[in-house]
Amino acid sequence: MNYVEVLAWILIITAYYTFLKTGIEVFTYKHINRLLLFAAASINTIISLKVSMILGFLFLIGILLILKLRPSELITVALTAEMGFLVGLIVVMFVFTTVGTMYHIKGFEFNMTLKEILKQARGGR
Repeated sequence: MNYVEVLAWILIITAYYTFLKTGIEVFTYKHINRLLLFAAASINTIISLKVSMILGFLFLIGILLILKLRPSELITVALTAEMGFLVGLIVVMFVFTTVGTMYHIKGFEFNMTLKEILKQARGGR
């Protein structure tokens, strides 16, 4: 794992933590221990990216159940955190791909032609 990948993981975990913390504070008016939220965000990011997004979402719901949130709060916070995580992931990968292409960083360069992009957009046909 090189330094760029470590930086990407740090940014993605930070984005997830920020959306989770904001969702809990805004929608529940509760102040949860920051270390607990950071641990949940870190584990959930690893599960979501390495295993499955659905399993990560279910893990988040489990954590929020442990925090004893009402069902309406639970769904709102979970969806806010997951959608924010997806948007943050897209932004981080866009920035890294752009910088990688500009400075020829191996592994972060954009190596697709317009024809390949359109083929993928049509479902790989």
